[in-house]
Amino acid sequence: MNQRIRDGLRPMALGLAALAGLWLHGCGSEVYEQRLQETAAFFAYMDKLNDNLEAVWRRQEFGMSMRPPKPFQLMPAPVPPEVEEGEEPPPVEDIRQPLFLGTELPGLIEAWRADLPSDSGEPVAAFLYVLGNHQRFLDLARSEGVGADPATFLSELEIVLQQALGVTLPEGESRQADPNARYRERLPKEERYAVPKDFTAIDFEPPEPIGGVPLRLHLYQYQTGQVQVALLMVYPADVRDRPQERLKLALETLNVSGQAPKPQRRSSDGESGGPSPGRPSRAF
Repeated sequence: MNQRIRDGLRPMALGLAALAGLWLHGCGSEVYEQRLQETAAFFAYMDKLNDNLEAVWRRQEFGMSMRPPKPFQLMPAPVPPEVEEGEEPPPVEDIRQPLFLGTELPGLIEAWRADLPSDSGEPVAAFLYVLGNHQRFLDLARSEGVGADPATFLSELEIVLQQALGVTLPEGESRQADPNARYRERLPKEERYAVPKDFTAIDFEPPEPIGGVPLRLHLYQYQTGQVQVALLMVYPADVRDRPQERLKLALETLNVSGQAPKPQRRSSDGESGGPSPGRPSRAF
């Protein structure tokens, strides 16, 4: 190529290279800014969880974990009495049961209590219950197939609550969150940081006060594999806060194994391996 032509093309090539460099630099800046924004959004989400939720609760023998909403604190489970091998253990009263509802909740796994501010300024008690069909699988395994059907747990739980609250649920699901009706709730709504789960939800509003107190109850039901679980929050209607919103955040952290639990095998020294049923295992 003629030297004069080459000399004439050099400034053009340098200009094109400079433009390409600016373009690449601009794209890199956009990617960098996008990553910064995504990182900031992630930490904002984690801050929201930390501001509204307690430390992680686990039940390893059931394959469950969750971060309960603040300020709910774990209620101690009854300690089963020691019995000789082969003897039937006596019934133990579980003071975690909501006797104020005039019934016992089936499949109670864990319970929490919180004192929340009310419209009167006085703190009032609120409760959160985790329920599941896990014990039904264990009972069937130990009694050679005799016992309650795990597949009917959630439907039977609904019947217990309807009878206790004087509420009759209509068939099917509502398209919106109407009181005393089933509706579908997918959580989290933002799928960037947690795997979404589909819950069947019911916001119970009893027509009459329970024990002289107007109550609100929020039931969230979930099934994975053969395992059915439910979370029930109960609090007086005059609570100032919105505890249901924190419950929804807690549900975003819920993990449930779909594998049915099996009875613990006993080791050679007579002790059962792993956590014993009814005793919580917590991680912080």
